[in-house]
Amino acid sequence: MKTKKQHIDYWVDQSGDDWETAQILFKNKKYLHALFWSHLVLEKLCKALWIAHNTENTPPRTHNLIYLLSKTNLNTTEE
Repeated sequence: MKTKKQHIDYWVDQSGDDWETAQILFKNKKYLHALFWSHLVLEKLCKALWIAHNTENTPPRTHNLIYLLSKTNLNTTEE
């Protein structure tokens, strides 16, 4: 069974791979695709944060970044 840290590390590591992909796409002027991969980066980091702030190790199956962050103890603003 994976520890909480291992679950968090999984999402953070995956986001790093996606960030590399987003940078390659941006460099090659594939802006729409780079934006999509950038969203995946943020989503995976939000899921890591969700795990860190909740008892479960499996985040909700959603792409809604605001929802994921709303289920953490982080203070977010409209900005």
